[in-house]
Amino acid sequence: MIKRGKTPVTNQRQLLEKIRNHIVCGDLGPGARLPTRTEIRDRFGVSNDMVRAVFDRLLREGFVDSQGSRGTFVADYPPHLYHYALVFQGHPQESTEQPWSQHWKALADSAALLQRHSPVPRKIITYHDVNGHDDSESQRQLIRDASENRLAGVMFVNSVFVLEDSPLLEMDIPRVSFNTATVRLPQVHGVYVDFMSFIDKALDEIVAQGRRRVAALVVGNWDISCEEHWDQAIAKRGLVCPSYWRQAVAYPYSRWANEAVQLLMRGKPEEQPDAMVIFDDHLVNDASRGLVASGMQVPEQVHVVAHCNFPLQNENLLPIRRLGPDTRQMMASAIECIDRLRAHEPLPSHNIGHVPLFDHEISKQMPMPVTKPLSVSRSAPV
Repeated sequence: MIKRGKTPVTNQRQLLEKIRNHIVCGDLGPGARLPTRTEIRDRFGVSNDMVRAVFDRLLREGFVDSQGSRGTFVADYPPHLYHYALVFQGHPQESTEQPWSQHWKALADSAALLQRHSPVPRKIITYHDVNGHDDSESQRQLIRDASENRLAGVMFVNSVFVLEDSPLLEMDIPRVSFNTATVRLPQVHGVYVDFMSFIDKALDEIVAQGRRRVAALVVGNWDISCEEHWDQAIAKRGLVCPSYWRQAVAYPYSRWANEAVQLLMRGKPEEQPDAMVIFDDHLVNDASRGLVASGMQVPEQVHVVAHCNFPLQNENLLPIRRLGPDTRQMMASAIECIDRLRAHEPLPSHNIGHVPLFDHEISKQMPMPVTKPLSVSRSAPV
């Protein structure tokens, strides 16, 4: 039942919000029949043209289905339950100081795969250039879609701190971030790569291969907690990694990984690393070229474990071991988190860390959220 309420409806926006709120709040669930246009007109004392415009917009936005003489019904898969925002700060085709990372591309590809293979018609909408600037049309559109209940939730690929003055962090909408720096925010849930587990699994693999002297190639913004865990894990396993064997390459200049690796491999064989961990797949190709240029045999002389964002993989120049997150699982976890938050179901944790996997551990099947989107149980304003 759509009640008239105490506040009179005097314009199209008010009537639209009145009906849409009853749908979003679950008073009219998927498949429920709406009052006829005549009933709406008489109940609110508005014109036929206003009612027609409101119904046309609800139909256009996917909230309702018109079934001719049978009437108008709430859509089986309305946007507030089945549409999800995937938000990027930049754009893959822009020339910026920070190139489009493999992690971002893998998440975008996994979103497309999940949408294509989902047993229910979920829609994942990509928003680029959401960077905290008021002149970003994509950001303004995201705010409109979220405020008008056209989204089930928002998934941030990058840090949300640039949006601290944006209403996106204040709205009553589920929010998930794939960025590890964001997991400390109470209003944003985290789905992130557990890099401590990456370190442990990489070093366990190196120990299993009988290696002891380990070099590390990292990006320039390596988190201090990862650095501390690396030092502890090296010591715990009786491995050797002098500070000068831990080389950092600035993200925009991945080609420098070639020269860094050649420097690491100089000297007598007993002074060279016999294993290497590459912490970012953006560096893998250039690091591999450095190993070739230095004449090192992989894996005979140096065993290499390199980060990878599965299922996205670059062509292997050398026989290295790939270790990293299944971004399809991460995307499924984020969708499941949003569905549970909308249904007011408990989550196992505020933040969900994904343990990296070796290539032989990656499932060939597309992971899917285990939850089914449900209507929320809040009462609608009347």
